[in-house]
Amino acid sequence: MKATIVWTATISLLLIAGMAAAQDVYTWVDDNGITSFGETPPDNARSVVRTDVRFSRTDPAVVQARVEEKQAVTDAVSTRKEQQQEDADESKQVAAENERVRKQNCQLAMDRAQKYDQAHRLYRATEGGGRDYLTDQELDSERAAANLAVNEWCSRK
Repeated sequence: MKATIVWTATISLLLIAGMAAAQDVYTWVDDNGITSFGETPPDNARSVVRTDVRFSRTDPAVVQARVEEKQAVTDAVSTRKEQQQEDADESKQVAAENERVRKQNCQLAMDRAQKYDQAHRLYRATEGGGRDYLTDQELDSERAAANLAVNEWCSRK
């Protein structure tokens, strides 16, 4: 949007400046009968006619500035597209990694829930290498927590 405004303003200024510097164009026939055009007819020309055509000389610096400005805009657009593509690729990679982690955690949660559902006597290891067996209430609580983990990791959101 900003580039469009800049281009419109630049072209408008150049047209206005061009009109102010415009010169007359003449047409004439030379001694050989050849019709020619120019901003000043030769002294020996026959049937010199001033035309409605206007022209102004091209300023090479202005043309070069326009070319450079257009190239800068093109480069900026290209850079932005590349950045958007990189962002999209990175986003896809992050989504793929998140999906991999989700599947891994889902499998772990399902394995844990299956272990708690099939086991009748579960225990926690103590510091001395012994076992502290879970009560029925603790086992039910662990089973509920394992099923919540399965629902969290294995359901699509």
